[in-house]
Amino acid sequence: MSRDKFIDSYYGKYVEKPNLAGYDNIILLGGFIDEFYRKYEELDNIVNKNIFLLHPLNCNYGSNITHFSYEVLYDEYVVSLLAYFMCGNDEIEFFKRLDIGYLSSESNMSEEELEIISKNTKDSKNLIIVGNDFYSLPCASNIAKILSLMSKECDIAFLDCINLCEKSSSKIDDVTEIENEINGLVVYIQERGKDYILEASSQFGFVGKLNDNDDVLLNISNDEIKAKFHLNQDLKGLVGLLFVPKNEFGFCYNKVAIKKVAQ
Repeated sequence: MSRDKFIDSYYGKYVEKPNLAGYDNIILLGGFIDEFYRKYEELDNIVNKNIFLLHPLNCNYGSNITHFSYEVLYDEYVVSLLAYFMCGNDEIEFFKRLDIGYLSSESNMSEEELEIISKNTKDSKNLIIVGNDFYSLPCASNIAKILSLMSKECDIAFLDCINLCEKSSSKIDDVTEIENEINGLVVYIQERGKDYILEASSQFGFVGKLNDNDDVLLNISNDEIKAKFHLNQDLKGLVGLLFVPKNEFGFCYNKVAIKKVAQ
């Protein structure tokens, strides 16, 4: 699904760019943190604000951001949980159908973490900024509808157009069950520079039998590319960052098979 279809189909026209200083809490969904800093230059300088980042990439994002990690592909589960904890109402049919314990367990997003967000955002002025990760998901349209429901309690903005959007009232479908998980080594693909660079944790390198500065061959969706591996001490777990000149692989999360190039 394209960005415009994701936004326009469920939100209508764009409104003005939000002023971050006017919010008590900022929740970042999807996108990569560098994009947020580039689009919202003032983000790094905001004080006395709660900034929550919900993202599968486990990284050291800095002391001004509280990061909650979740499993790759479970974005719809997490958005549903966030909606329930921030604006849950038993009179809303969508919330009646949610199995909170199941969604939390499967996505690895704990109810305790969500309660922290709920407690901080209650009776406050809140802004959710959505990255472009969600546009290519099979469940993108339903995520858009859930965000629209949340816009009754908080403002919704989109990272790549940097505008608030008007809410709508489309009927929300049941959450889609995840049938094909992404296990093993995973890369989060970002367009940057002219070379293929793989940055990942020491754990990622250990599983892939890689050393810093190794040349590696990556098999992604039956395509093979050559990249330089760099150890990134700020990253944890088995999700790495793959910087590419152009993302031709569709979704930003991709399972990857790796082998070292013989010297």
